[in-house]
Amino acid sequence: MPQTFPLLRKHRPVPRALLFVEEYIPGALLGLTAVLLTADVIMRYVFNRPIQGVAEVAMLATVWLVYLSASAISRRGSHISLDLLTSRFGPRGRAIFDIFAELVTITVLGVILVTAVEYLSSGHFVTLPATGLSKALITVAIPISAGMMIVHSAIFLLRAIIGLRDPAYRRHHVAVDVEEFDDLATQDIRRIDTKLSGGDTPQ
Repeated sequence: MPQTFPLLRKHRPVPRALLFVEEYIPGALLGLTAVLLTADVIMRYVFNRPIQGVAEVAMLATVWLVYLSASAISRRGSHISLDLLTSRFGPRGRAIFDIFAELVTITVLGVILVTAVEYLSSGHFVTLPATGLSKALITVAIPISAGMMIVHSAIFLLRAIIGLRDPAYRRHHVAVDVEEFDDLATQDIRRIDTKLSGGDTPQ
């Protein structure tokens, strides 16, 4: 299990429920989307009998896949960022910068969350023509994802505040590029990549 849920301790296993929501469900949705679209293409161009509603179900699955994965990436702290300035700071400077960044992030996500909830409360949703599903099923993914990302940002914010007094403060206890599932396939790929790049082979 990836050690990507640190708070006050160096290594804190990801809660299984959170791992299920942010990792396994998106993986299942990705597989479902691939299977449905492949089946629809075969039925449409080989048998001339397209499957009704596949495009709508694939769209719904993709939206949930994107938003749940965004939360998982937020938990890992792996969203795109620039470290041109922070790499020049000392531990205290990095902590101050992270506090500012997380406050901005929480503010933006809070606005998104409130706006999405207000929109959901309006109840003005049309149904998808082929499946009859309400578009509310798409919209509800936004506040759920935003809420989870706010929690993750709040954890990083707390770590940064505590890190103001930590001479060894880093945003991540483990480098992001090694925060992977520690399975045999991943270990083999990492070992081969390290050997090709001329580095020390990890054990």
